[in-house]
Amino acid sequence: MIKKISYIGLGTMGSGMVSNLLKAGYELTVWNRGVERNKPFARKGARVADTPANAVRDVDLVMYSLSNDQAVEEVVFGANGILSGINAGRWNHPLMLTLCFVCKFRILRFLSGGERYAPGFFRA
Repeated sequence: MIKKISYIGLGTMGSGMVSNLLKAGYELTVWNRGVERNKPFARKGARVADTPANAVRDVDLVMYSLSNDQAVEEVVFGANGILSGINAGRWNHPLMLTLCFVCKFRILRFLSGGERYAPGFFRA
């Protein structure tokens, strides 16, 4: 059962999603490149992470809404990106929501290097 969610990217779409997830009672960790956007959600009970990697540790589901390919490259594949947090964590079955078809296969290649991860993907 999904109880802990990480949401990365708090623009128009992300902010709406996070608000609804908090109202629904999920335990939420958020991260945004512009730290000011984190503050309203911290006041509502969300945990604020200092990097995408730290945002995805110890959660059941990772969701992100990012503005462009460069943001996805940095936030997902970068040095402190989502994948470095998954790799450093102890997830058995991480779930990630992605709209990026190419990203899905890059993530699978990254995780298939002998790791015991079974990421699930949802097409939105």
